[in-house]
Amino acid sequence: MKLHKEANRLIYAIYLLLAFISSYLAFRAMTWGPWAFSDSSAYVSAARNFASGNGFVIYQSSGAVKIIKEFPPFFPALLSIFGGIKLDYINTLRWWNIFLFSSSTLLISLNIFTATRKHHLSIMAALFFISSPQIVTIYSSAMSEPLFLFLLLLSFFLYQLVLQKDNKPLQFTFLVISSLLPITRYAGILFVVIFGASFFVFSQNTRVIKRIRKTALYYIFAFLPVSLWLFSLFNQLNIVGGKRYSFNINIFQNIARSILEESKVIKFWIPYVEIYIGTFTETFIILFTAILIIFLIGSAIKQLISSNRATELHKKHLFFLLIMLIFGYILFISLTHSITIPQIDIIDRMMIPVYPLCIFIFFLSINALIDKIGKENLLTVFIVALSFLGLRYNFLRTNSYIKTMEENGHGFTARAYHQSGLINEIRKLSWDQELISNSSGFVLFYTNRYPMQVNNFPNYAYGSGNSYGENSFRENNTALIILFSDFSNYYGENSENLLYSLTNSLNVNYVDIEGGIYYYR
Repeated sequence: MKLHKEANRLIYAIYLLLAFISSYLAFRAMTWGPWAFSDSSAYVSAARNFASGNGFVIYQSSGAVKIIKEFPPFFPALLSIFGGIKLDYINTLRWWNIFLFSSSTLLISLNIFTATRKHHLSIMAALFFISSPQIVTIYSSAMSEPLFLFLLLLSFFLYQLVLQKDNKPLQFTFLVISSLLPITRYAGILFVVIFGASFFVFSQNTRVIKRIRKTALYYIFAFLPVSLWLFSLFNQLNIVGGKRYSFNINIFQNIARSILEESKVIKFWIPYVEIYIGTFTETFIILFTAILIIFLIGSAIKQLISSNRATELHKKHLFFLLIMLIFGYILFISLTHSITIPQIDIIDRMMIPVYPLCIFIFFLSINALIDKIGKENLLTVFIVALSFLGLRYNFLRTNSYIKTMEENGHGFTARAYHQSGLINEIRKLSWDQELISNSSGFVLFYTNRYPMQVNNFPNYAYGSGNSYGENSFRENNTALIILFSDFSNYYGENSENLLYSLTNSLNVNYVDIEGGIYYYR
């Protein structure tokens, strides 16, 4: 008995160590702050204004107020609570992400252990999670994805507990947490739909009428927060969300093309695929991995279907739920990508909710295979040895990413901007002064004022013509803020000559290697 208690303490210590490691990785990756771009600026600005009692809005430098409609409000609302008196959201986001990453690591372990009752599998799953460069990148961002992933993992854990126990407080907690998914990211609507459908399908010992009533009540309350938000948008702006939608006869072809784009993103989650070692070898690795996963899932499902024990039925429910969640999300994103204007980008950040679900289904498959073969020790040694290669590759890539972030940072919080005087000079500009910029998100992030965004500058001294923004620049003493890195990225090899033509006759208020502030002569 004493030996058993000591073993349990050691295992719990390992779980806490993994959570600490994830905190340490996130802390190092955010040395200069969580990386941020235009979406981050919108979240941070909405949080600032909500904390000030002005609602989910963005203040333009002209004095106009723009209601946030592209993003659901829960992330900026939660962020506003922790911003402090000074509303220092860079540090707030840094510590917030550290908490979310360590908590999510524990939730990965809890989910796998609750489903398998095998500590070594839950520890391996957590290692795959914290070693993933895609996961570490997401949890070092000023975006809503870290919060969304945490809520998704917590929802899945509560779902397992609700399946195992008919407990009213647990059911209520699951309802509350899952209702936060759509109000954090609109893709959460898909997860709520599938959670509700799974409860209906898997509650086979309950009468159909009662199942329908419980499912309907779940949908009503789970969708209530996001429905109120969408209704308020429709009431104020006569729109739902921040996108326009277009349906045409090529929609199925577009969906297929979108799924192909998603597969190109997901394939780089597989260790070693990103190394260029020839098309044939890369294809072989992908096919081998796909066959292995299909074999594991197929063997597991066969094992589960052949059993009617309560524990095996529970695992069977989880398997089919995971399959529905993964394929449902892939179809949801492909449909959204096909019909929205402007189109969403299919990148790691968009596909990341699938990552922990793939970890779940992989280790649940391994667990079912172990139970079927009955040679746990031998198979465990083989799995650990095989997994070590993938973990080693992931940790090397993650360590490389973290070193880069420690040295230079990324996006609006990069080291170069912190060490430049540009941010302070922008902050010194008068609050009632209009602003124009080629990187309005950068200015918004640091000042809570959104300048007039100009992308296509003319090839002459700005203000001497009549292109977009020139009249205001010429007549209203408007400040022109140019971020040189964004300017160079947008215009390429022509950027140097264009920048000279644009600014050579303007009055320079401030200029350094990162950017400049100009006025009309």
